[in-house]
Amino acid sequence: MRATMNQIKFQQARKRLISIVDSLAAVVLIVMTLHVVMNALSRSLQSRPIEYTLEYVQYWYLPIIAMLGFLSAQLRGRHIVTDLIFQALPPVTKRAVAMSIQGACALVMAGFAWGTWGSALHSATVGQSAGVTDIPTWPVYFLVSITFSILAIEFGAGFVELLRNQAKLEETINGHETEMITAALQNDPTEVRVGRQGK
Repeated sequence: MRATMNQIKFQQARKRLISIVDSLAAVVLIVMTLHVVMNALSRSLQSRPIEYTLEYVQYWYLPIIAMLGFLSAQLRGRHIVTDLIFQALPPVTKRAVAMSIQGACALVMAGFAWGTWGSALHSATVGQSAGVTDIPTWPVYFLVSITFSILAIEFGAGFVELLRNQAKLEETINGHETEMITAALQNDPTEVRVGRQGK
C-alpha cells in the first residue's frame, strides 16, 4: 500500500513538472518571437535594431527552449523511437535490455549533471557573459545541470519501476505455479492414496 501511495505521489509530481516545463517553454518561445519580430520591425522602419538581440537569442532563449524541450520530450515519452530488434526479443530479454538502458542512462545523466554543475559554479564565480557584452550568461549553465539532474531521476525512476514490475511478475508466476501444483496434488488420485496410506 505504501509503495502504491508513493507511486501515486510521484506521478502527481511528474504531471505538475510537465505542466511547469511546458508553460515555461511556451512563455520563453513567445517572448523570443516577440523580441525577434520587434527587432526586425525596428531595424526595417527606424534603422535602429534592438541591441543585443542576437546575444539574447543565442545565449538565453535557445538554450532554455532546448533544455525544456529535452525534459518535456522525455517526461511525455515523445522521443523518436525506432524498434528494429527490440520487438523481436523474448519478454525476459526485453525487460533485461530495458532495465540496462534505463540504468545506464541514469548514470550518464547523473555524470553530466555533476560535471555541468561544476561548470555552472565556475561560470557564476567569474561572472561569464555573452562575448564582449555585459549580458550575463552564467545562470543558463545552472539550468543545464538541473535538466540533467531531472533526467537522471526520470531514468532512475524508470529503472526502479521495471525492477519492481519484474519482482511482481516473479511473485505472480511463483504464486500461479504453487496454485497449479496444489491443484494437481488435490486432483491426483495417486497422491491422495499415498497420503491416506501415510496416515
